[in-house]
Amino acid sequence: MVAGWFMDVFNIVDLTSSLNKTWMDRKLEQLEITTNVRMLGMRIQEGYRGRDHVIH
Repeated sequence: MVAGWFMDVFNIVDLTSSLNKTWMDRKLEQLEITTNVRMLGMRIQEGYRGRDHVIH
């Protein structure tokens, strides 16, 4: 049953690649969130520095 063995290997490879993909997606999401938070923080600081800036 060489074909069955090949299928098992392909399934394992498929599983690991999909796991890696979700892990990468999660990492990218975390990066996006931290960048957004940092940008928001900078905007708030700018708003405090120059009171004429209206924060919407």
